[in-house]
Amino acid sequence: MQDWRESGRDKAQRQGGDRRSQRAEAYKDIVLAAVDAKVDITLVELAEMLRRDHGFPRGDFSDSGSVLVKEAGMDGSSLIA
Repeated sequence: MQDWRESGRDKAQRQGGDRRSQRAEAYKDIVLAAVDAKVDITLVELAEMLRRDHGFPRGDFSDSGSVLVKEAGMDGSSLIA
């Protein structure tokens, strides 16, 4: 509303945007190689490998005790806490 009053602009300005993908892109080849080496690798195993072998920082989600990690089962429906 303030922007409209000050400038007369009747359309919203661009917001947000991608600020983190370059961090993930830096590890793209490593992640793809790990998936090729072990097709059924879990996200937990992948995160551990990135921390152990590549100094990847521990993220907030991996420290949380309440995060559910989906394990891809035959039916795709199993969850573990």
